Amino acid sequence: MLQQKRYSMEISFWLRSVKNSEQLFMVYCAISINGDRDKGAFSTGVKVAEIDWCKQQQRIKDKNGKVIQNHVDNQILDRHYADLKTMYLQLTAMQKPLNARKMKEYYLQGFDFTEREFLHYAQEYIQNRNKLVGKLITQATAIRGRQWLRRITIWLQARKQEHILLNEIKIKQFNDFVNYQLTEAKFIKYNKECIGYDSELVRKDASFFKTIIKEAYKEELIDKNLIRDEKIKVPKEHKDIIFLEDFELDKIHHHHFANENLQRIADLFVFQSYTGFAYIDAKNFDYDKDTIIAPDGKVWISKDRTKSGSQALIPFFKKSRAIWNKYEGNLPIIANGNYNAYLKEIAVIVGIGKNLTTHIARRTAAMLFLEHNCDLDTVAKMCGHNNAKMTKKYYTKIRIQRITAQLSNNGRLEW
Repeated sequence: MLQQKRYSMEISFWLRSVKNSEQLFMVYCAISINGDRDKGAFSTGVKVAEIDWCKQQQRIKDKNGKVIQNHVDNQILDRHYADLKTMYLQLTAMQKPLNARKMKEYYLQGFDFTEREFLHYAQEYIQNRNKLVGKLITQATAIRGRQWLRRITIWLQARKQEHILLNEIKIKQFNDFVNYQLTEAKFIKYNKECIGYDSELVRKDASFFKTIIKEAYKEELIDKNLIRDEKIKVPKEHKDIIFLEDFELDKIHHHHFANENLQRIADLFVFQSYTGFAYIDAKNFDYDKDTIIAPDGKVWISKDRTKSGSQALIPFFKKSRAIWNKYEGNLPIIANGNYNAYLKEIAVIVGIGKNLTTHIARRTAAMLFLEHNCDLDTVAKMCGHNNAKMTKKYYTKIRIQRITAQLSNNGRLEW
């Protein structure tokens, strides 16, 4: 068993000259941990004439050279000494790693000696994060954080560990949360009770869990981040990447829906499919702000993506422009969850055997761009991806799917 590191602390007081004063000196306190006093000095606020300072006892003396015990400034120095010693004993009892700089920071800035509960800290983190909506994060990102907090709370309640402390979170607890999400968590989907979230959601939840512990470590609320290097043990599910072929997109585009609401949803989906907009980007599209006119008179969309902040640069194609004009610049907007539910109904009506979601429109747009001779770098720019590497990785999978499907219909070429 490794022994806990031992520390020794020394405290000394010394004088430093005061600017614009030849008579007075400032008394500084120097902290030394295991003989190292680097960045461990601070001003006590006490000023004294050099003639009144006793170097041996490091206190203010009288004319006879004796330390004045009841001198108010000596009492201030005594209090600094006593408080530092008390804090040092508390910190070493908690096995906090120390050096002179840390000791000074703890002393001057204060240190919370109460043990923090994991759930309380997570709640505070989410609350502070929500204040950044519109500045550093989107409303959708904030909502996902609150959903994570709800799921982590349910896990803690199921394990009867709502009051578990931050420093009690170890690899065992982290892996238990992952396994609970995969095999025990209950939720309602399409009015049916389900058990176990899909791998992608569990992976994101586990990643958020690690972020909470990482932030607690950065704030020095815990001494070690025990789960930092722990891999997220979630089985990868092979899922085909869904997008629409040209003829399938045309089915939606040219179908006349008897239900006006479905027609508006279909039009919005087609608009996204020719612009590559995510739902939130379509919702926030402003023609005056987000378009530019090229020298040849053609209209281009130039818009920063809400999610990544990367600029998307897209031709304002005729079909997307027609939909924009149809609604006189006011695209139909609906809650994202309802939007996806209506898309499933639209897929059934037009005879598309795919589980449609708003994000499939964005994938469809990327495939349209690729198949009309745009290279990956161009598609990345049009879609507002941060870099072409992710574009290549993602859409290479789609092309592999297509080639695999084509080869499976030809008995001559097998592997």
